[in-house]
Amino acid sequence: MTTTIEDQQIKLSRSAQNAMRELRAKLVELDALKERIDTLKERVRPELEAALVLGAKVQGMVGGVPVCELKSAIRQNVNMGLLRKTDPELVASCTVENEVKTFKIIGQA
Repeated sequence: MTTTIEDQQIKLSRSAQNAMRELRAKLVELDALKERIDTLKERVRPELEAALVLGAKVQGMVGGVPVCELKSAIRQNVNMGLLRKTDPELVASCTVENEVKTFKIIGQA
C-alpha cells in the first residue's frame, strides 16, 4: 500500500542558504571541469580504440608507465519493457518498493 503525503516548503536557515549559494557555484565549476575532461578523453580515446579487440583492454603508456586504459566487454541487460508486455505478473511478483530520497537543485533565489 502506498501512502501519499502532502509536499511541504520550508524556509532554509542562513547557513543552509549560504551552502546552497556555494553549491550552485561549485556545480557550475564542476560542469566546466566535466566538459574539459570529456574533451581531453576524446583526444586520447581514438588511439586506444584503434588497438582495442573485443573482450580485451588496451593501455596507453607515457615514458613506459601505463597512464590510461580502455576495456571492451559484452553487457547483458533485461529489456524491462518487453518483460512487462510478455509477463506482467512475473514483473509484479518480483517488484520491491524502496524509499528513495533525491536532492535536486531547482530555481534561482
